[in-house]
Amino acid sequence: MLDEPEDTTIPEGSRRVPEEARLPHPAELAGFAERSFYFSVHVVSACEYLQRNSGVVRALAANLLEAGAAVGSHVKEAQAAPGLQEATERYTAALRECRKVVYWLSLLINSGVKDEPSLRGLHAEGSAIAKVLSKLLTDLLGKEPLVGKKRDLEIDSELRKL
Repeated sequence: MLDEPEDTTIPEGSRRVPEEARLPHPAELAGFAERSFYFSVHVVSACEYLQRNSGVVRALAANLLEAGAAVGSHVKEAQAAPGLQEATERYTAALRECRKVVYWLSLLINSGVKDEPSLRGLHAEGSAIAKVLSKLLTDLLGKEPLVGKKRDLEIDSELRKL
């Protein structure tokens, strides 16, 4: 059974980018942009294959396609962003969509509906890209994104204040 990656979403209130943060040099990100683009290409190819099926597989493929196509797009948008805040928002969106891809692939594989070696490889690549995006956001924000129980505790604390 494949494990879901840790929750690396960033709460709405903590998206402020520190003044001393900087975007990595474009050359540093060029390889990652290409990697995320080809990840999206592979997701589209997998969805084309999955769409040949009927029922549940076809429905899951539609969700997978929507999230998968967005990953590379958000990374490209982040690279073209005029400022740090906009770039951070786009990288956050890319992370969110990447985690959706990993989720839909996990669902397909672990439910036994479709368990193809190519889907497992795509799952591994999605998890790796999510880790890179999480690290990038950590560097940009100057702090580690809240993960799992830490994030849940902070949300609970905020809800109690209401």
